[in-house]
Amino acid sequence: MNKILLSTALLSIFCLAACGGKEEFDVTKNDVSSETNTDVKTNSETKKATGNETETGTNQTGDNNQEGVTWENEVGLIVSSEGNTSDKFSKLEEFMANYNASDEEIEQFKNDIISDYESKRYLGDTENDQYMLSMILKTYIIEQSNGGTPLGDFASIMHENLKLTYLGEEDKESETVKANEAQMDEHFTHLQEG
Repeated sequence: MNKILLSTALLSIFCLAACGGKEEFDVTKNDVSSETNTDVKTNSETKKATGNETETGTNQTGDNNQEGVTWENEVGLIVSSEGNTSDKFSKLEEFMANYNASDEEIEQFKNDIISDYESKRYLGDTENDQYMLSMILKTYIIEQSNGGTPLGDFASIMHENLKLTYLGEEDKESETVKANEAQMDEHFTHLQEG
């Protein structure tokens, strides 16, 4: 009789453990899934939430790759986050304000913005969040690192055109955008001369 009771008790425990284990797994799986889908925050937002200045993707030594965070990853997080273009632009602005680009990145950004301007690609697809936010970041970094130079002025005006068209404030064929491009051409000429 004791063997039957013990066997029944063990069988009940195994059944409950199996059910409980599956339920626990499903909760964990759902928690991870919901965190992944709804907790898409930029590193800048993490900084606000934790109050820790070193969690923005740039640690105190200026290394941008803290825990593998790169500007590309950050832009990808912003692109995949919920919200309209204005929300995404605001997140990017916050990230840009705290981002310290390496010398190699600055050189690459310079080459990218010049190449895309020469090919007139830079306003070719204003609906492409990934491309537009990447170019907005690149022009901002070049403007900040080359202030008061023809390259800095060129990047500043290009940044303005990218921002205006991405946010839908101006069409790429608008008078404002065309006037800005005329100024960019002047600065670009100075770049080629110097």
